[in-house]
Amino acid sequence: MGKFFENFGMFFIRVTACITLITLHGWGKLKNPTGFSEILKSKGIIFPELLSYLSLSAETVFPLLIIFGFLTRFSAFITSLNMFVATFIFHIMINSDPVKVWEKPFLYMVVFMFITITGGGDFTLDHFLSGKKKRSRWRSKF
Repeated sequence: MGKFFENFGMFFIRVTACITLITLHGWGKLKNPTGFSEILKSKGIIFPELLSYLSLSAETVFPLLIIFGFLTRFSAFITSLNMFVATFIFHIMINSDPVKVWEKPFLYMVVFMFITITGGGDFTLDHFLSGKKKRSRWRSKF
């Protein structure tokens, strides 16, 4: 029963974090991709269009892959990298925002780095497609 709850917990954190990221951050960029590009351009950031679309994909496409558990670790790494840039480069270094502004992307970064490190659990396409019964890394051999 313990393994089921471990995997359900990983599924729950994957799905809720990704749906929240997509709806609260990615959807706005998807509806108006040039809007974020204009913000980046106004801050003097080079290649604002490219960075805008990379951020858009890290907040929509990769979270969708994480939800389904396909290329989970790679997708979580890309998303956490995007949140690292959002937190430390954009909000802290460029905007000098207070903690209450950069706290959310920082927490997203932590969650997606956790998924990068641990993987998505057994309730993933990655697990299904591997065809192997994987032993949980969190369980003791004893």
